[in-house]
Amino acid sequence: MLRFCFSSLCFLCLLAVQGQDELAFRRQASLGKGMNLTWAEQYWRGNIQIQQTDYFETKALYRKKAELPKMKALGVKTLRLPVCFDRWENRVRPYSIDSVSYFTAVDSMIRWTAELNMNIIICYQHGFLQPGNTQYDDTARLYSLWEQIARHYQYSNPDQVFFSIFNEPHDITDIEWVEVANRLIRIIRKYLPKHTLIAGGTEYNSLKGLLRMQPLEDHNIIYAVHYYEPLIFTHQGAGWMNREYQTLHVAFGDPLAALPDVADAKESGWNDYNKQLFNQWKDSNRVLRDVRNMIQWSRMHHVPVYIEEFGSYRAADADQRVRHMRSLRKAFEKFSIPYAWWEWDGNFSFFVEDKIPLIYEEAWGLDTLEHAPPFWKVQYVINDAALSIQLTFEQPVNGHIALVTVERKKIRDIYLKNQQTILIKGTGLPSTEIKLSVWDENNRLRGTYTWDLRPASLK
Repeated sequence: MLRFCFSSLCFLCLLAVQGQDELAFRRQASLGKGMNLTWAEQYWRGNIQIQQTDYFETKALYRKKAELPKMKALGVKTLRLPVCFDRWENRVRPYSIDSVSYFTAVDSMIRWTAELNMNIIICYQHGFLQPGNTQYDDTARLYSLWEQIARHYQYSNPDQVFFSIFNEPHDITDIEWVEVANRLIRIIRKYLPKHTLIAGGTEYNSLKGLLRMQPLEDHNIIYAVHYYEPLIFTHQGAGWMNREYQTLHVAFGDPLAALPDVADAKESGWNDYNKQLFNQWKDSNRVLRDVRNMIQWSRMHHVPVYIEEFGSYRAADADQRVRHMRSLRKAFEKFSIPYAWWEWDGNFSFFVEDKIPLIYEEAWGLDTLEHAPPFWKVQYVINDAALSIQLTFEQPVNGHIALVTVERKKIRDIYLKNQQTILIKGTGLPSTEIKLSVWDENNRLRGTYTWDLRPASLK
């Protein structure tokens, strides 16, 4: 009888573990396309008081709120919000968060994403890990912080609110990190027993760190990877990187084909180490092999994986950035791995010149037909001996038109206020081609087209 009861108990425990596993996979699948919204993690902007004020300053907060519908219109299902919680807390025991008002911005983002039926990932950003330092134990502060964070969010919706427990652990061994992570999770689970948590490996959440990692003791976990490969492309020109990454004009070839040679690379910093880094990406199947290794690790341990960050620094050529995004997105989607672009605006911006969308349609995986304008026509007109463009809509339109050159140099924005016809005069327009994008009043892209402005005799 005792043996039967013990066996039954083991069977029930196994079912519970399997249930947690499946829950993590279901929630991983719900993440879809993601976008990182930076601002609340930028600890380097000034003194602590200024930073803390910015986190819940009303005008700044509502500017960020206005970006959410734009993201949703681009198919973004999940917002990832990195937060520098470390700056909220006293640096002396008992390590209490100074003011509950610091949660205001995060609380608001949770509410606003829920209203848009979007998921949100709250990420613990820019903390420190010093488990062996007895004089200044940052890890003790981390445990205390997470107890306060988890307690505050214990009533949040576990189907839409996720927590990433620590961003990019580094300068810590794999064994030490797993010990710290398991302890963190035990603390969090006291208040968030049903929420799915996100954790990655060492070496800044790299793929290498993940592949060496032993899964954590909790089963409701999604495992994160930050994939900025090849780094010599994605971080070219970034001032905080080492000298070898200051080389510009590094091109990105489709990794499903081959990375082209760097014929016009600046010599400053271009050395044998650069060439070594670069030549690692001559392999036509490098990205796919990395993703397959990720999937193999996932299947071996029966845990879900997630590309928590990928992107490229704005110093790279815009067309090359588009090619990089398209190639990596396709590789992730080939294996049904959800992903989040770093970042909406900022140094790795989704935009060119902070205004013009970097990519749409195929590069980001949108269906162009869904976003085609339903009711406009374009015709050329002669105005004061200059060739201009006239747009005519079937009904009055509120929104705006963005004009850029084919090299993505911004020309101007034209705002529409209940207008049915608008004339874009040739003055100031390029003499060859122009890209014209129309947005509606809800900030949804309704169409992007390239028009040849050359006279017919020159076409």
